[in-house]
Amino acid sequence: MSLSVPKHPACFGDCIFLKRHRAAIRVFSYVGLSWLFLAILVAGYLGPLQQFAYLPGYVSNFAGENFALASLLVVGTAAVLPKRNDNACLFAWLVFFLFLVPIATVFSCSDRGVVLPLGSFAAFLVATGVVLGMPLPPERPRARREDRILGKGTVNVLLAVIIAFSVAMLLLTVATQGAPSLAALDLDKVYDIRAQSTMGSGMSALVQLAGLMLVPLAVTVFLCRGQRLAALAMTGLQMLLYLCTANKAWLLIVVLIWGLYLLTRFSIKPFSLLLLLTAGVAVATAVTWLFPERLLAAYSLLVRRLLLLPAILRFDYFSFFQDHPTVGLQGTLPGMLLPDERAYVEEDYQVQISQMTWGSVHSTHANTGLFGGEFANFGIGSFAVIALNLMIITAFFRLRPRNGQSRSLQAMLVVLAAFILLNISSVRFLFSSIGIGFVVASVLLFVCFDERAAHPAGRGGLASEKKRAFAAEMAGDASL
Repeated sequence: MSLSVPKHPACFGDCIFLKRHRAAIRVFSYVGLSWLFLAILVAGYLGPLQQFAYLPGYVSNFAGENFALASLLVVGTAAVLPKRNDNACLFAWLVFFLFLVPIATVFSCSDRGVVLPLGSFAAFLVATGVVLGMPLPPERPRARREDRILGKGTVNVLLAVIIAFSVAMLLLTVATQGAPSLAALDLDKVYDIRAQSTMGSGMSALVQLAGLMLVPLAVTVFLCRGQRLAALAMTGLQMLLYLCTANKAWLLIVVLIWGLYLLTRFSIKPFSLLLLLTAGVAVATAVTWLFPERLLAAYSLLVRRLLLLPAILRFDYFSFFQDHPTVGLQGTLPGMLLPDERAYVEEDYQVQISQMTWGSVHSTHANTGLFGGEFANFGIGSFAVIALNLMIITAFFRLRPRNGQSRSLQAMLVVLAAFILLNISSVRFLFSSIGIGFVVASVLLFVCFDERAAHPAGRGGLASEKKRAFAAEMAGDASL
């Protein structure tokens, strides 16, 4: 005889309500989190960031009407963006939070024009609307072929090439710049160390390819395969590159990779990651408000350097190239086929923008990424270029992963691509020699990655747990 426990009517009614209004609750959660992120960044801009206001670029000038328009842009975009748990949507939401919300923040807190925010939001919405709005063809079962040209061996060869190249770049850096110095651990001295660099542009680009792109990519692949010791070794190599060059972005990216691995095992959902990002920025802002002298360095590294500084430079790039000649395809592979007509021979435009932003005493190279660096190439026409490039990148992340392992790798490629785009423009990301090198390596690793290439979970890998969760997760995504 079986006994059944009757369900409480109130509990049953709550469940029915949640099911009926699941979509509305989901939209409200994303919209609310997006506006909260904007409000936190604005509070940080008007508060802790003003300790850097001795530099002209950080001086605040809050305008209520600008904040109202910024809130409308953020809330409207968050409402219409797709909210599926796939990697293409993850990329779109990361671009929104890391690039567009900081642009809205700077627009709210400084005396800036409205053209850049409106154009950037429009380009983003066009790109995501075209790519994410297109239905994918139905998935067909694919038979596993043992005679594939590209497979596990290709992954091993690519990793070996990346390791050899990265070690060569480290040795070359040591030979030209000197041995790694612990002085780079003092964040107040990094700009002085970088100012003493004697690297030429060609060597600097190659070292950037290693430190910003390939070493983090190798760390990610090793962690996806469960090879933690190899990932730790590549992390050590990255630390040596950082101690030689004092480039904070190279330090941040490996911290980000390990943090996501320890917290999520690379099972990354858009809302969870955005919530984690918002919480981190909120905590950094709050504790810096309370203890400004002790924790300003942490806020400077995590919020100022990662989010607000690139956004400020986007406005300055846009403004500068309204009155100065653009460089066209300079710095890209197609540009190498054209006559070399440099418009900034005597003084690089990045130095001029740096002096405009931080004052005449500064002569560093001010570079920014997506929604900023493109204006150096094509001026006001860059909005169309940005939309096209975002379509290309987002389309890659719409490719269906072959299994749970490749899904995790693709999710981390999303994170790496978003981080890299904070430092280089979408034009350089897709069409420069270093960008093409990273894109080709990433595509090959994703296409060739197979759960058979990973160690069993019992030996430290993630293969079996990913395999068990993959089918259910994909089915859940399809139902959203």
